[in-house]
Amino acid sequence: MSTVRVRPARPDEAPILAEMANDLNDHVGIHGRPFTAERVRADGFGPQAAFTPLVAELEGAVQVYVFFSTGYNTDIAARAMWLHDIFVAPSARGRGIGHALMAAVAAETVRIGGGSRALAAAARAGPIAS
Repeated sequence: MSTVRVRPARPDEAPILAEMANDLNDHVGIHGRPFTAERVRADGFGPQAAFTPLVAELEGAVQVYVFFSTGYNTDIAARAMWLHDIFVAPSARGRGIGHALMAAVAAETVRIGGGSRALAAAARAGPIAS
């Protein structure tokens, strides 16, 4: 059995996060590779972060990331979590690592008082996480 470790991403992982985010964009038809390590560091870390990055490691290597943010859902008058991206490296798919990371996002949603509400939009490009 492979060991899965879910944790907050670190600023020094910005290059791999940018690469994976651009791979996801390519997969869903957004071309141009807009993510850079500098952009991920600027927008994903620090007191003014626009999103929170979490990663999951399989056998010591980052294989999955999620970018999410918190906010307020006026439809239900409650705090909520918006899942922006999830990407599982092709070599790690089908091994439960994406599920482990989504469980961590669900736990964080409950922790912030979002109840069971995590909101996401799906791209039409097909299955990309497992």
